[in-house]
Amino acid sequence: MRGHLHFSSFKCPEQLDSAHGRLNKEAVPLLYSIGLLVGHPKSPTYSTVLLNFLSVVWQEHNGQGIEIASRLVNAILQCHEGSSFGDEAVDSSRAQLEELLEQFCRTLEQIVSISSNLKSVVSLLEARGEDPATPVFHTLPMAAFASCADSMTLDYSQELSLKRNIVGDLLRGQRNRDTLKVYLSCWIHQPYLSNHVVDQLEALLIEAGLRSA
Repeated sequence: MRGHLHFSSFKCPEQLDSAHGRLNKEAVPLLYSIGLLVGHPKSPTYSTVLLNFLSVVWQEHNGQGIEIASRLVNAILQCHEGSSFGDEAVDSSRAQLEELLEQFCRTLEQIVSISSNLKSVVSLLEARGEDPATPVFHTLPMAAFASCADSMTLDYSQELSLKRNIVGDLLRGQRNRDTLKVYLSCWIHQPYLSNHVVDQLEALLIEAGLRSA
């Protein structure tokens, strides 16, 4: 996934406050009336920062997983060829992958929480009879922020299920060379993470003034 903005580049709350200063004037009273300005966990700016941060965290976990999975595949093949080193490396790599799955799961749980928060904001605004098409900053309404988080939840959930299936089969002793190569390729390319979600998140970052167009 391309073009992430690393969380460490933000100096909260100053930059979040600055982004809030670029809010559409018509949106300010709507968001203020339900307490969503200046760093609130359900605010569009704060949510966009966290979604981007979590996508970076996910990619970092995936990079670690590629290294571990590569070692595991090599170890399995060595073990299959009778190497005593293979057995130790297989056990170590399997344990590391299981631990890494837990980290993926915790990352996804945070994305799900953000998605739920944003959808609740959209529902609240609709219940108050507010115009759902009112831009939060320049062009995108609150629903666009909720839609991005929802799309991320779907993609990352499917990707996590794939990784769980791969790790599960590896733990059960999969040794077929061609199957192992397919598993490694799937881990590297993450087929369920779509460019559409990347584009959605990029649009939110630009909309909120957190990245230049």
